[in-house]
Amino acid sequence: MAAYTLDIVVATNEDWKDSLSFITGEPASEVNLTGAAFEMHIRKSADDPTTILLLSTDVANGRLVIASPATDGVLSFNVADDVMAGPPPGEYVHDLIMTVSGVVRRIAEGKVTIVQGVTR
Repeated sequence: MAAYTLDIVVATNEDWKDSLSFITGEPASEVNLTGAAFEMHIRKSADDPTTILLLSTDVANGRLVIASPATDGVLSFNVADDVMAGPPPGEYVHDLIMTVSGVVRRIAEGKVTIVQGVTR
């Protein structure tokens, strides 16, 4: 499966709250995400060894959330404003990886633009 392009703009002074809905078929129905794990690394470039921001469904990270894996097929971004205040404003790259039953799939790739918030 080819990765989808997902470009994101988020500011240094806001909570990053977005969601992705996974649907399939005709008629469309939600994908069961039971057992799925997601991870996203945000870096200055793909070959940069430094991860500027890590988002994961891992409980210790919790910046990606699947609230109802069996029923709604929704992956939510849950990054607090104090975390978003950390990375310097700029343009970064990301990809979103999903792992289910040991199978790793690259779901999305694109840019994350972090803009300087005005209200501080």
